[in-house]
Amino acid sequence: INPHKHITPELAEEIVKIEGSILVDKERTGIGISTALSNIPKTINAPDILVVPNIITADDKRLNKKRNGGFAKNKRNVIFFYSGSGQKELSDYSNVDLIVCVADSYLHKGLDKIESRYQFIDEDHTAKIQSGLRVNLYWLYEKIKHKTNVTYVTATPYQNDTPDVVIKNTHSSHKEIKKVHVSVCHKKTMERLKVCLNDLKSEERILIASNEGRKVNEILNELGVKEVRLMSGVGFRSTFLEHSNVIINDTAAITIMTTSAFEGHDVYDENTSVFVFQNYANKIVQFLDCQIIQALGRPRKKPKYLHINWGGGNGVPY
Repeated sequence: INPHKHITPELAEEIVKIEGSILVDKERTGIGISTALSNIPKTINAPDILVVPNIITADDKRLNKKRNGGFAKNKRNVIFFYSGSGQKELSDYSNVDLIVCVADSYLHKGLDKIESRYQFIDEDHTAKIQSGLRVNLYWLYEKIKHKTNVTYVTATPYQNDTPDVVIKNTHSSHKEIKKVHVSVCHKKTMERLKVCLNDLKSEERILIASNEGRKVNEILNELGVKEVRLMSGVGFRSTFLEHSNVIINDTAAITIMTTSAFEGHDVYDENTSVFVFQNYANKIVQFLDCQIIQALGRPRKKPKYLHINWGGGNGVPY
């Protein structure tokens, strides 16, 4: 039971001390479990290792630590391994408090071979989803499956995974969605999106979740939008910008987000309205159910409005 808004280091330590490797279902996004894990006091001369899903997340935690935020707040020797971090390999990691890395660095830097106290796989679901496409994620699970000190963490367990620990969050001020709409009609979705945009107050924002660059461009053209904030992977960004005339502006009222950004990107704006465009006709761009839940969890403050467009496939209009 978690009665607080965020997970405490004490509760995190209680969980990781459970014997064997365990899967933790935290049920809610944004409750700070990776921060809590990073603040478990060091008791032996061996580091903890936190494997995060992407470079964006790793760099966000590095910046949080640098700015004296909550991440690894009381730990002096924290190192980060990912492309662009500039961190060199060490011959001895016993004096390191915490290692934060992505899967590629975990394998290439030989971190699977060093002595560690606890190992954490953050956002376990997304690593498993992508493991069929990224060979390093496949080998990550091959390397750690026999270890007994690994804690896998997610708010949305993948497919038939059965969690060993479920965190029940009872804090009463957790975000609540004021309005929820579901539609199979693209026209109706766009009508609601236009109303939402026209009624947008200065402090409000709109988040559009989609993996389909063509569809996003069609939506923006129909809305007449000239500037957006873009939260996506490198591939989507380059393709999207190549075929779009919009300007990228981090203060824009509309945020475009893809599955690559569902972990590592958070939206702290007040009264964010979320529109999810699901395309069942194209398996390459469609969201899994757990990814839709992750998309809805990006606003860290109470979202104002939620709309899911179930499009494509079986004659359903997109």
